Amino acid sequence: MIRKSTLIGLVLLLSACQKPPNAPVSTAQSETPIRVGVCELQRNPEAYNHRLIAVEGELSLGNEEFALYAKGYARCGSIWLDIGGKSVSGTVYCCGGNRGYSRPENLTVDGIEIPLSDDDQTKSAIQRIQSRSRSWYNSSDVDLVGRFFSGGQYGHFGVSSTLLVIQRVVSMKP
Repeated sequence: MIRKSTLIGLVLLLSACQKPPNAPVSTAQSETPIRVGVCELQRNPEAYNHRLIAVEGELSLGNEEFALYAKGYARCGSIWLDIGGKSVSGTVYCCGGNRGYSRPENLTVDGIEIPLSDDDQTKSAIQRIQSRSRSWYNSSDVDLVGRFFSGGQYGHFGVSSTLLVIQRVVSMKP
């Protein structure tokens, strides 16, 4: 009888420790990003869906646009951007645009909670993005680490089928 009650108690304890089925999954801090180019992400988005990636490109920011393009003359489309954690770009756009600069909880996409790094480089870059979000178009060369999503409808009028949620800004010039 003691063994049966001990087993029942153990099962109840373990079930209490599990997350509810709809709870966001937190991303691991120790996950190593995969280095990939913008054009490769556009050619083969399913291979990188939900993956942590590192990518360099040209960040384009302005009214109705917050996107990443390949550097130089490569013409392979763009990836809509968002910011992880509680920060928001402030980019104004139709059908889901964020007019503020913060949200009450960390951003969650496809059930994955996406944090934002607290390092000085990232904080400085996010402040620059937010200060420029309401201006006319401008761009910066960036090296980003973030969570990639494909197969959805993201951005202005849902025209992008790919999304990169920024988790860390490695560099941003100018």
